[in-house]
Amino acid sequence: MSSATCCFSDRASKHGHACWGAQAWHFAAELAARLPSPNEWAPWPGVHSAGHMEQRSGLRTAILGQDKSMVDSSEEATTSRRRRFDAVHKWAATAAGVVALALSLYNFAELQRKPTIDVTLPHLLRIGLAGKDIKFQVQPTVATRFKTQDVEVIRDGRLQLTPTGSISSSRRPVFYWSETGTYVYDFASDSINYRWVGDPAPFIVSQDKPQQPTFVFKANNWSFQPGRYEGSLQLSRSENHNPLTKKFCLIISKNAANEIRSGDPRAIYFFRNDLPKFTSSNKSSGCYVRETD
Repeated sequence: MSSATCCFSDRASKHGHACWGAQAWHFAAELAARLPSPNEWAPWPGVHSAGHMEQRSGLRTAILGQDKSMVDSSEEATTSRRRRFDAVHKWAATAAGVVALALSLYNFAELQRKPTIDVTLPHLLRIGLAGKDIKFQVQPTVATRFKTQDVEVIRDGRLQLTPTGSISSSRRPVFYWSETGTYVYDFASDSINYRWVGDPAPFIVSQDKPQQPTFVFKANNWSFQPGRYEGSLQLSRSENHNPLTKKFCLIISKNAANEIRSGDPRAIYFFRNDLPKFTSSNKSSGCYVRETD
């Protein structure tokens, strides 16, 4: 009979203390059998065994090694980024220097080259009489679009008119540059008056100094005949350059010819090439025509 059974027998009632003692011993034996051996014990907190110390030491070494590896990796990444930045910085500085040099060479070449002169005719020509002579006034714009160290010198101006069509056999006028003038507005008389500026002389043209001289040409002992004229203004330049030539056409109507011949010797007659009533006509489109025609 087991000790557990004897605790419920009559004998147990007489010897209860002995039975319960046997039962307690039996329970302690079973508990001891179920507990792990000392080799299987995990280190309890606060218990410092040799194996546990080795485990902690190994863990600390692993952690320190991992930290050191991370630090070394971070330093290598920083060094690599710094090297790339230094390389990019050097290339950028070199590229900027090359661009600056190219711009400097371009500007130097632009300053050294010869200026390009443009001549533009005005929309208005003035024609009048000077005794038995014809007076022809034109005010072109002479300028250069580029800034250079050199300047251009206009040495001379020439005007040519050639009768065409039905008057092609007429005598051609021979114009010469008589003087240079300008027109000034008079507030008192509400009129525009001509004023002499200078004798025929060379003038300088640069980008910051465009010129708009009023050339006064004269043709001795000649008068207009009604008809169409092909004209050109030539400006002679320095250094054996070809002259600058601007061509135009002039239409003198019968009324305009009579007006010039019989009018006031001091009168000036305007001819324009931009009047709307003439620009639509194929015959006179682009030509200078008397305003009153």
